[in-house]
Amino acid sequence: MIDRAEAGYRPRPDPSPSDGLRPLGRRVPALLVNGSFLDVLDQVAPRLEALGLDLITSQEFLALDHAEQQRVLATIEIVFGPGPLVQDAINTAPRLKVASLASSGYESIDVDAATERGIVVTNAPTDLGTESVADLTFGLILDVARQISQANHLLRSGIWLRPLGVTVWGKTLGIIGLGRIGRAVAARAAGFNMTVMALSHHAARPENAKLGVHFVPLDELLRRSDFVSLHSRYTPWTHHLIGREQLRLMKESAYLINTSRAGVVDQAALLEALTNRWIAGAGLDVFDGEPNTDDPILALPNVVTTPHIGNRTREGVLDVVDQGVRNALTVLHGRRPEFLVNPAVYERGVR
Repeated sequence: MIDRAEAGYRPRPDPSPSDGLRPLGRRVPALLVNGSFLDVLDQVAPRLEALGLDLITSQEFLALDHAEQQRVLATIEIVFGPGPLVQDAINTAPRLKVASLASSGYESIDVDAATERGIVVTNAPTDLGTESVADLTFGLILDVARQISQANHLLRSGIWLRPLGVTVWGKTLGIIGLGRIGRAVAARAAGFNMTVMALSHHAARPENAKLGVHFVPLDELLRRSDFVSLHSRYTPWTHHLIGREQLRLMKESAYLINTSRAGVVDQAALLEALTNRWIAGAGLDVFDGEPNTDDPILALPNVVTTPHIGNRTREGVLDVVDQGVRNALTVLHGRRPEFLVNPAVYERGVR
Protein backbone atom coordinates (compact mmCIF):
# COMPACT_ATOMS: atom_id res chain seq x y z
CA MET A 1 0.00 0.00 0.00
CA ILE A 2 1.30 3.49 -0.90
CA ASP A 3 2.00 5.81 2.03
CA ARG A 4 0.37 8.98 0.75
CA ALA A 5 2.30 11.27 3.09
CA GLU A 6 5.62 9.79 2.00
CA ALA A 7 4.53 10.11 -1.62
CA GLY A 8 4.04 13.85 -1.11
CA TYR A 9 0.28 14.28 -0.68
CA ARG A 10 -0.56 16.88 1.97
CA PRO A 11 -3.77 18.55 0.81
CA ARG A 12 -5.41 21.19 2.91
CA PRO A 13 -9.00 20.08 3.64
CA ASP A 14 -10.63 23.44 2.85
CA PRO A 15 -8.31 26.20 1.69
CA SER A 16 -9.05 29.69 2.90
CA PRO A 17 -8.06 31.99 0.04
CA SER A 18 -4.93 33.99 0.72
CA ASP A 19 -4.96 33.69 4.53
CA GLY A 20 -1.67 34.77 6.08
CA LEU A 21 -0.58 37.00 3.19
CA ARG A 22 0.84 40.41 4.01
CA PRO A 23 -1.06 43.35 2.42
CA LEU A 24 0.85 45.22 -0.23
CA GLY A 25 0.44 48.60 1.43
CA ARG A 26 -0.62 50.21 -1.85
CA ARG A 27 -3.23 49.69 -4.55
CA VAL A 28 -2.07 47.36 -7.31
CA PRO A 29 -4.07 47.02 -10.56
CA ALA A 30 -4.49 43.39 -11.67
CA LEU A 31 -6.13 41.88 -14.76
CA LEU A 32 -8.08 38.69 -14.08
CA VAL A 33 -8.63 36.41 -17.09
CA ASN A 34 -8.73 32.93 -15.53
CA GLY A 35 -12.15 31.26 -15.83
CA SER A 36 -11.89 29.18 -12.66
CA PHE A 37 -10.77 32.24 -10.71
CA LEU A 38 -13.87 34.07 -11.97
CA ASP A 39 -16.07 31.20 -10.73
CA VAL A 40 -15.04 31.86 -7.11
CA LEU A 41 -14.47 35.59 -7.36
CA ASP A 42 -17.40 36.43 -5.09
CA GLN A 43 -15.80 34.34 -2.34
CA VAL A 44 -12.29 35.74 -2.65
CA ALA A 45 -12.77 39.32 -3.87
CA PRO A 46 -13.15 40.99 -0.42
CA ARG A 47 -9.93 39.40 0.83
CA LEU A 48 -8.05 40.35 -2.35
CA GLU A 49 -9.23 43.94 -2.11
CA ALA A 50 -8.03 44.02 1.50
CA LEU A 51 -4.62 42.81 0.34
CA GLY A 52 -4.38 45.79 -2.02
CA LEU A 53 -5.50 44.37 -5.38
CA ASP A 54 -7.74 46.37 -7.69
CA LEU A 55 -9.17 43.71 -9.99
CA ILE A 56 -10.51 44.15 -13.50
CA THR A 57 -11.98 41.02 -15.04
CA SER A 58 -11.55 39.95 -18.65
CA GLN A 59 -15.25 40.65 -19.29
CA GLU A 60 -14.88 44.20 -17.99
CA PHE A 61 -11.68 44.67 -19.97
CA LEU A 62 -13.17 43.43 -23.25
CA ALA A 63 -16.18 45.74 -22.84
CA LEU A 64 -13.87 48.78 -22.97
CA ASP A 65 -12.97 50.59 -26.17
CA HIS A 66 -9.42 50.26 -27.48
CA ALA A 67 -8.16 53.45 -25.86
CA GLU A 68 -9.49 52.41 -22.44
CA GLN A 69 -7.98 48.94 -22.83
CA GLN A 70 -4.60 50.51 -23.49
CA ARG A 71 -4.95 52.66 -20.37
CA VAL A 72 -5.65 49.52 -18.32
CA LEU A 73 -2.68 47.68 -19.81
CA ALA A 74 -0.47 50.67 -19.02
CA THR A 75 -1.17 50.29 -15.29
CA ILE A 76 -1.52 46.58 -14.43
CA GLU A 77 1.25 44.88 -12.48
CA ILE A 78 -0.35 41.41 -12.26
CA VAL A 79 -2.23 39.26 -14.73
CA PHE A 80 -3.98 36.19 -13.39
CA GLY A 81 -4.34 33.44 -15.99
CA PRO A 82 -4.25 31.23 -17.90
CA GLY A 83 -6.37 32.81 -20.60
CA PRO A 84 -6.14 34.38 -24.05
CA LEU A 85 -5.29 37.87 -22.74
CA VAL A 86 -2.23 36.79 -20.74
CA GLN A 87 0.12 36.85 -23.71
CA ASP A 88 -1.26 40.22 -24.82
CA ALA A 89 -0.47 41.59 -21.36
CA ILE A 90 3.05 40.14 -21.44
CA ASN A 91 3.67 41.71 -24.83
CA THR A 92 2.19 45.15 -24.18
CA ALA A 93 1.79 45.98 -20.46
CA PRO A 94 4.84 48.09 -19.53
CA ARG A 95 4.45 47.77 -15.74
CA LEU A 96 3.54 44.07 -15.63
CA LYS A 97 5.67 42.25 -13.07
CA VAL A 98 4.06 38.81 -12.79
CA ALA A 99 1.90 36.48 -14.85
CA SER A 100 0.37 34.21 -12.22
CA LEU A 101 -1.28 31.11 -13.66
CA ALA A 102 -3.92 29.36 -11.56
CA SER A 103 -3.05 26.05 -13.20
CA SER A 104 -0.17 23.63 -13.38
CA GLY A 105 0.24 24.03 -17.16
CA TYR A 106 1.88 27.06 -18.76
CA GLU A 107 2.16 26.03 -22.41
CA SER A 108 -0.35 28.71 -23.45
CA ILE A 109 2.15 31.54 -23.00
CA ASP A 110 5.58 32.42 -24.35
CA VAL A 111 7.74 31.99 -21.25
CA ASP A 112 10.89 33.13 -23.04
CA ALA A 113 9.21 36.39 -24.06
CA ALA A 114 8.14 36.99 -20.47
CA THR A 115 11.67 36.32 -19.23
CA GLU A 116 13.12 38.72 -21.82
CA ARG A 117 10.78 41.44 -20.54
CA GLY A 118 11.61 40.80 -16.88
CA ILE A 119 8.18 39.33 -16.08
CA VAL A 120 7.97 36.53 -13.53
CA VAL A 121 5.79 33.58 -14.57
CA THR A 122 4.34 31.33 -11.88
CA ASN A 123 2.04 28.31 -11.89
CA ALA A 124 0.01 26.51 -9.23
CA PRO A 125 0.49 22.73 -9.09
CA THR A 126 -1.31 22.50 -5.76
CA ASP A 127 -2.26 19.46 -3.70
CA LEU A 128 -6.02 19.80 -4.07
CA GLY A 129 -5.74 20.71 -7.75
CA THR A 130 -3.63 17.59 -8.20
CA GLU A 131 -6.08 15.39 -6.30
CA SER A 132 -9.02 16.78 -8.27
CA VAL A 133 -7.42 15.85 -11.60
CA ALA A 134 -6.54 12.41 -10.25
CA ASP A 135 -10.15 11.92 -9.13
CA LEU A 136 -11.41 12.73 -12.61
CA THR A 137 -8.81 10.46 -14.18
CA PHE A 138 -9.95 7.52 -12.15
CA GLY A 139 -13.56 8.45 -12.78
CA LEU A 140 -12.90 8.19 -16.52
CA ILE A 141 -11.18 4.84 -16.03
CA LEU A 142 -14.22 3.49 -14.19
CA ASP A 143 -16.62 5.05 -16.68
CA VAL A 144 -15.06 3.60 -19.82
CA ALA A 145 -14.57 0.21 -18.17
CA ARG A 146 -18.12 -0.12 -16.85
CA GLN A 147 -19.78 1.98 -19.61
CA ILE A 148 -21.51 4.11 -16.99
CA SER A 149 -22.19 7.12 -19.22
CA GLN A 150 -23.46 4.91 -22.03
CA ALA A 151 -25.81 3.03 -19.70
CA ASN A 152 -27.07 6.32 -18.25
CA HIS A 153 -27.76 7.70 -21.73
CA LEU A 154 -29.59 4.55 -22.84
CA LEU A 155 -31.79 4.43 -19.76
CA ARG A 156 -32.69 8.12 -20.01
CA SER A 157 -33.58 7.48 -23.66
CA GLY A 158 -36.10 4.84 -22.61
CA ILE A 159 -33.90 1.87 -23.46
CA TRP A 160 -33.36 -0.83 -20.83
CA LEU A 161 -30.09 -2.32 -22.03
CA ARG A 162 -27.36 -3.57 -19.72
CA PRO A 163 -23.92 -3.06 -21.33
CA LEU A 164 -21.27 -5.63 -20.55
CA GLY A 165 -18.19 -3.85 -19.24
CA VAL A 166 -14.85 -4.98 -17.85
CA THR A 167 -13.41 -4.91 -14.35
CA VAL A 168 -10.83 -2.40 -13.20
CA TRP A 169 -9.80 -4.45 -10.17
CA GLY A 170 -6.51 -6.25 -10.73
CA LYS A 171 -5.83 -4.82 -14.18
CA THR A 172 -2.64 -3.13 -15.42
CA LEU A 173 -2.43 0.65 -15.54
CA GLY A 174 0.28 2.37 -17.54
CA ILE A 175 1.01 5.94 -16.42
CA ILE A 176 2.85 8.22 -18.83
CA GLY A 177 4.05 11.18 -16.79
CA LEU A 178 4.76 10.27 -13.17
CA GLY A 179 4.70 13.75 -11.68
CA ARG A 180 2.34 14.97 -8.98
CA ILE A 181 -0.84 13.93 -10.79
CA GLY A 182 0.61 10.67 -12.06
CA ARG A 183 1.62 9.72 -8.53
CA ALA A 184 -1.84 10.60 -7.22
CA VAL A 185 -3.39 8.33 -9.85
CA ALA A 186 -0.97 5.55 -8.87
CA ALA A 187 -2.14 5.92 -5.26
CA ARG A 188 -5.75 5.39 -6.34
CA ALA A 189 -4.78 2.40 -8.49
CA ALA A 190 -3.28 0.72 -5.42
CA GLY A 191 -6.77 0.64 -3.91
CA PHE A 192 -7.96 -1.33 -6.95
CA ASN A 193 -5.13 -3.86 -6.67
CA MET A 194 -3.80 -2.73 -10.04
CA THR A 195 -0.35 -3.38 -11.41
CA VAL A 196 1.05 0.07 -12.19
CA MET A 197 3.73 0.74 -14.79
CA ALA A 198 5.52 3.96 -15.65
CA LEU A 199 8.32 4.98 -17.99
CA SER A 200 11.84 3.94 -17.07
CA HIS A 201 13.29 7.46 -16.85
CA HIS A 202 11.08 8.16 -13.80
CA ALA A 203 12.76 5.41 -11.75
CA ALA A 204 15.61 7.64 -10.56
CA ARG A 205 13.34 10.17 -8.83
CA PRO A 206 13.39 9.57 -5.05
CA GLU A 207 9.71 10.45 -4.60
CA ASN A 208 8.76 7.57 -6.91
CA ALA A 209 10.66 4.89 -5.01
CA LYS A 210 7.81 4.08 -2.60
CA LEU A 211 5.04 3.89 -5.20
CA GLY A 212 5.36 0.18 -5.99
CA VAL A 213 5.52 1.02 -9.71
CA HIS A 214 7.18 -1.13 -12.38
CA PHE A 215 9.41 1.00 -14.61
CA VAL A 216 9.47 -0.07 -18.27
CA PRO A 217 10.15 1.40 -21.73
CA LEU A 218 7.25 3.09 -23.54
CA ASP A 219 6.67 0.28 -26.03
CA GLU A 220 6.38 -2.31 -23.26
CA LEU A 221 4.04 -0.10 -21.25
CA LEU A 222 1.75 0.30 -24.25
CA ARG A 223 1.73 -3.42 -25.09
CA ARG A 224 0.98 -4.60 -21.54
CA SER A 225 -1.43 -2.00 -20.15
CA ASP A 226 -5.18 -2.41 -19.93
CA PHE A 227 -5.48 1.33 -19.31
CA VAL A 228 -2.96 3.95 -20.44
CA SER A 229 -3.28 7.28 -18.59
CA LEU A 230 -1.49 10.39 -19.83
CA HIS A 231 -0.11 12.97 -17.40
CA SER A 232 2.83 14.45 -19.30
CA ARG A 233 3.32 18.19 -19.53
CA TYR A 234 2.80 19.41 -23.10
CA THR A 235 6.13 20.50 -24.59
CA PRO A 236 7.78 20.26 -28.02
CA TRP A 237 9.23 16.93 -26.82
CA THR A 238 5.85 15.45 -25.87
CA HIS A 239 3.97 16.76 -28.91
CA HIS A 240 2.17 13.73 -30.41
CA LEU A 241 4.00 11.43 -28.02
CA ILE A 242 1.13 9.03 -28.68
CA GLY A 243 0.65 8.64 -32.42
CA ARG A 244 -0.44 6.01 -34.89
CA GLU A 245 2.53 3.75 -34.17
CA GLN A 246 2.01 3.88 -30.42
CA LEU A 247 -1.75 3.30 -30.66
CA ARG A 248 -1.08 0.24 -32.80
CA LEU A 249 1.00 -1.22 -29.97
CA MET A 250 -1.88 -1.10 -27.49
CA LYS A 251 -4.17 -4.07 -26.84
CA GLU A 252 -7.48 -4.14 -28.68
CA SER A 253 -9.07 -4.37 -25.24
CA ALA A 254 -7.17 -1.35 -23.84
CA TYR A 255 -8.40 2.16 -23.07
CA LEU A 256 -6.56 5.47 -23.43
CA ILE A 257 -7.21 8.14 -20.78
CA ASN A 258 -6.08 11.73 -21.35
CA THR A 259 -6.47 14.43 -18.69
CA SER A 260 -3.21 16.20 -19.58
CA ARG A 261 -3.23 18.12 -22.88
CA ALA A 262 -4.68 17.17 -26.25
CA GLY A 263 -1.41 17.83 -28.08
CA VAL A 264 0.27 14.89 -26.33
CA VAL A 265 -1.83 12.69 -28.64
CA ASP A 266 -2.09 12.83 -32.42
CA GLN A 267 -5.84 13.42 -32.55
CA ALA A 268 -6.21 12.23 -36.16
CA ALA A 269 -4.48 8.97 -35.25
CA LEU A 270 -6.67 8.59 -32.16
CA LEU A 271 -9.82 9.10 -34.23
CA GLU A 272 -8.60 6.39 -36.61
CA ALA A 273 -7.77 4.04 -33.75
CA LEU A 274 -11.16 4.48 -32.07
CA THR A 275 -13.14 4.28 -35.30
CA ASN A 276 -11.38 1.08 -36.42
CA ARG A 277 -11.38 -0.40 -32.89
CA TRP A 278 -7.61 -0.72 -32.66
CA ILE A 279 -8.30 0.03 -29.00
CA ALA A 280 -11.47 -0.50 -27.00
CA GLY A 281 -12.11 3.15 -26.19
CA ALA A 282 -10.95 6.36 -24.57
CA GLY A 283 -11.75 8.77 -21.74
CA LEU A 284 -10.87 12.33 -22.73
CA ASP A 285 -10.94 15.61 -20.82
CA VAL A 286 -8.90 17.63 -23.33
CA PHE A 287 -9.30 18.53 -27.00
CA ASP A 288 -7.56 20.46 -29.75
CA GLY A 289 -8.81 24.01 -30.18
CA GLU A 290 -10.74 24.25 -26.92
CA PRO A 291 -13.56 25.07 -26.54
CA ASN A 292 -14.40 22.51 -29.20
CA THR A 293 -17.86 20.98 -29.62
CA ASP A 294 -17.29 19.88 -33.24
CA ASP A 295 -14.55 17.31 -32.75
CA PRO A 296 -15.55 14.11 -34.62
CA ILE A 297 -14.34 12.08 -31.65
CA LEU A 298 -17.40 13.34 -29.75
CA ALA A 299 -19.66 11.29 -32.03
CA LEU A 300 -17.98 7.96 -31.29
CA PRO A 301 -19.82 5.51 -29.02
CA ASN A 302 -16.64 4.15 -27.40
CA VAL A 303 -15.48 7.48 -25.97
CA VAL A 304 -16.35 9.22 -22.69
CA THR A 305 -15.69 12.94 -22.79
CA THR A 306 -15.65 15.90 -20.41
CA PRO A 307 -14.98 19.60 -21.24
CA HIS A 308 -11.58 20.04 -19.54
CA ILE A 309 -12.88 19.88 -15.97
CA GLY A 310 -9.78 18.27 -14.47
CA ASN A 311 -9.25 20.51 -11.46
CA ARG A 312 -12.76 21.96 -11.40
CA THR A 313 -13.85 21.06 -7.92
CA ARG A 314 -14.66 23.71 -5.34
CA GLU A 315 -11.67 22.66 -3.26
CA GLY A 316 -9.34 22.36 -6.23
CA VAL A 317 -10.24 25.74 -7.71
CA LEU A 318 -9.94 27.56 -4.37
CA ASP A 319 -6.57 25.92 -3.81
CA VAL A 320 -5.10 26.96 -7.17
CA VAL A 321 -6.56 30.46 -6.85
CA ASP A 322 -5.07 30.77 -3.37
CA GLN A 323 -1.67 29.67 -4.66
CA GLY A 324 -1.90 31.99 -7.65
CA VAL A 325 -2.51 34.95 -5.35
CA ARG A 326 0.30 33.88 -3.03
CA ASN A 327 2.69 33.63 -5.96
CA ALA A 328 1.80 37.07 -7.28
CA LEU A 329 2.03 38.86 -3.94
CA THR A 330 5.28 37.11 -3.10
CA VAL A 331 6.79 38.57 -6.27
CA LEU A 332 5.49 42.05 -5.51
CA HIS A 333 6.95 41.80 -2.00
CA GLY A 334 10.34 41.23 -3.63
CA ARG A 335 10.73 37.52 -2.91
CA ARG A 336 11.01 34.45 -5.13
CA PRO A 337 7.70 32.57 -5.38
CA GLU A 338 7.31 28.91 -4.49
CA PHE A 339 6.20 27.83 -7.98
CA LEU A 340 8.47 29.69 -10.39
CA VAL A 341 8.29 28.77 -14.08
CA ASN A 342 11.13 30.98 -15.36
CA PRO A 343 13.96 31.17 -12.80
CA ALA A 344 16.16 32.76 -15.47
CA VAL A 345 14.17 35.97 -15.02
CA TYR A 346 15.99 36.56 -11.72
CA GLU A 347 19.32 36.32 -13.50
CA ARG A 348 18.24 38.78 -16.20
CA GLY A 349 16.52 41.11 -13.76
CA VAL A 350 12.91 41.44 -12.70
CA ARG A 351 10.97 44.59 -13.55
